[in-house]
Amino acid sequence: MSDDEYHPTIYTFWKWIEDPKEKPDAEYPNEPDRYHLYLSLACPFASRVNFVLAVKGLKNTAAFTVSYTDKEKGDLGWQFADGEDTACGKKYLRDVYLSAEKYYKGKISVPVLYDKKTKTIVNNESGDIMRMVNMLYNDYCPNDEMREIDLFPPKLRRSVNDWNSLTADRVNSGVYRAGYATDQEAYEDATVKLYDSWDGLEEVLGRQRFLCEDDFTEADVRLFQTLVRYDVLYHSLFKCNRHRLIDCPNLWGYTRDIYQRPNVAETVDLKHISYVYNKASKQINPFGIVPVGPANFDLNSAHGRDTKVFEYNRANHPATLRKEAELKAAAELKAAEELKAAEGATATEEPKAEEEVKKED
Repeated sequence: MSDDEYHPTIYTFWKWIEDPKEKPDAEYPNEPDRYHLYLSLACPFASRVNFVLAVKGLKNTAAFTVSYTDKEKGDLGWQFADGEDTACGKKYLRDVYLSAEKYYKGKISVPVLYDKKTKTIVNNESGDIMRMVNMLYNDYCPNDEMREIDLFPPKLRRSVNDWNSLTADRVNSGVYRAGYATDQEAYEDATVKLYDSWDGLEEVLGRQRFLCEDDFTEADVRLFQTLVRYDVLYHSLFKCNRHRLIDCPNLWGYTRDIYQRPNVAETVDLKHISYVYNKASKQINPFGIVPVGPANFDLNSAHGRDTKVFEYNRANHPATLRKEAELKAAAELKAAEELKAAEGATATEEPKAEEEVKKED
């Protein structure tokens, strides 16, 4: 989330925290009580990091301290409530950036990974920070169950990256392209791409529980942040109104399935999200009117997405049956072509045989 608009920005800080056991000369080793995270409950990109902190049990531990830039926007941009910035003691997020880089001219965005020891920003890209939190701080998790959570497992990394590429451009950023479009053509182009992907996701999630089948990964974390905000925010404020999330049984069930995982609900505050976005988005909501809806958006209702259900659905889902029919038709066509080719070869051989008989006579 940037200070002027809620959409991805150009990232200036690209350093990584590293494990000194693997890299003894690491510039930013994963030492205890060293790093601070600036986040926002409203921003979907910062909420990715907040999600990982919560499910790994790492918030406000020796791994990371946390501040939230969720007070209403002030004269100098996103600001902290009194005493909220425990790392730098600043009132505005822009002052954290300027303390790290005196002549900084880029966008002021969250998340921010800040090094309290060197008093600088290490990284401000959500995907990078998610992976650092996921992979480098298992020793700080409060129990074995949280330590065992791996949202970017080696065996699935290619698949996770493929899903991230698809959802990042067309879905996560697609709603912003639609919402902040300044002409009809740009708006319609964004919504066409959004709903093409949306329809594909609805079909895929009708036959498997998560994007990587039965494995919950960071690809699901990223998609969840858009889906959970969709009916509350993007449907109305961003004019992404072809349908609602609750009208799509697979995506709606998938969203509730994730929301009901341990420690996830504490990372989602829909009233706060609606309030902050609608008050801040003066370009598309100049009077800052905050809607009262939506109704019937119960994230705690039963989702019914257990593994046994999907074992049945994979075999009986229309897409699976259609694929099987396509494979059967292709096999039949191939067999017919082989038979035709064999018959042609036989017909060619028969005249040759007759000619050989005549020569012998």
